[in-house]
Amino acid sequence: MAQPQAVTDAVRELQSLLGTRTSRAESVREQHSHGESYHQAAAPDVVCFPTTTEEVSGICTISARHGVPVVPFGAGSSLEGHVHATDGGITIDLSRMNRILRSSVEDLDATVEAGVTRSQLNKALRNTGLTFFIDPGADCTLGGMTATRASGTTAVRYGTMRDNVLGLTVVLADDQQMVRRGFRVILESEPGIRVVAEAGDGREAVELARRHAPAVALLDIRMPILDGLRAARQVIELSPATRVLILTTFDADEYVYEALRAGASGFLLKDAPADQLITAVRSLAAGDALIDPVITRRLISRFTLAARGQPGVPDELRQLTARELEVLRLVARGLSNRAIADELTISPATAARHVANILLKLGFSSRAQVAAWASRPAGASAADRADPPPR
Repeated sequence: MAQPQAVTDAVRELQSLLGTRTSRAESVREQHSHGESYHQAAAPDVVCFPTTTEEVSGICTISARHGVPVVPFGAGSSLEGHVHATDGGITIDLSRMNRILRSSVEDLDATVEAGVTRSQLNKALRNTGLTFFIDPGADCTLGGMTATRASGTTAVRYGTMRDNVLGLTVVLADDQQMVRRGFRVILESEPGIRVVAEAGDGREAVELARRHAPAVALLDIRMPILDGLRAARQVIELSPATRVLILTTFDADEYVYEALRAGASGFLLKDAPADQLITAVRSLAAGDALIDPVITRRLISRFTLAARGQPGVPDELRQLTARELEVLRLVARGLSNRAIADELTISPATAARHVANILLKLGFSSRAQVAAWASRPAGASAADRADPPPR
């Protein structure tokens, strides 16, 4: 349970963020102390009513800063006690985030905010001839159904809630239709991933990324009209939230370096196994970077030489501690902070601190830039290696 002073400080910041949409009224707290389960009621310390995802992010940032737990609250129809604030803290009531942002009859999908309920969505779809069939037996919010995978008996025919949520969208660009079709089959076999558009050249890929703002754009490095490297730069400029994964049949260091300098977050060979492609897409969408293991082994060998103090190793690596060199090798493999922590038997916070120190010492702002710097041609001068990619 959070300390009283921490709760007080958090509430003060929440009131500054949300104004009157922050409540400590006893009646409001009691309303949010239970769902439909048999569990004993447990009221939160404060209830917030955000209206945007940015506000939700702000609430979570405040809660983390003060060590105050967070409980999401949708329609209050939980049968398992999800909404009970057993340790007090902040309840985030999502009922005011109830907009249907977009629906597409052609694509058979819709984009909604977390507080939209089943009945609200179906009412909006009434004139389109479409229906959202997943029914857990109550008028739940779609956010709550997604978080708990509440699906009901209709899942037998229409699939579970997990099968019907598009958590990760992809734009796929390759000048060979058969290659695109193969990648689409691999990606869409994974629940939650959908290829929203395909492009046959770099210019079309840029336009589709601008239109759809996908989580990940898969770009072939060699395409007509506009190659994958130039397309990557434009995609990132027009859709900053989109992460770029470069696909190629060539594993030369200069291709890797140029791809990452262009802003790509990953580099994968086309003959990589299907599970590596899925892992790469999910890793990029989660904010990590990933380079094909074949190429990663070359990077690791360079870091190993640095750890042994071999001549010719860039001076920049000599300023890293032994532990930081270990972390650096794992970053080059595309591991997240939590995965690094598990590998080295340290806490995620410690892993994050080591990564931050590495970026600071080497003068970079992202993991991808570290990999780009490390993959420069072996003949590059020390001065060249000391110059980080443009940010």
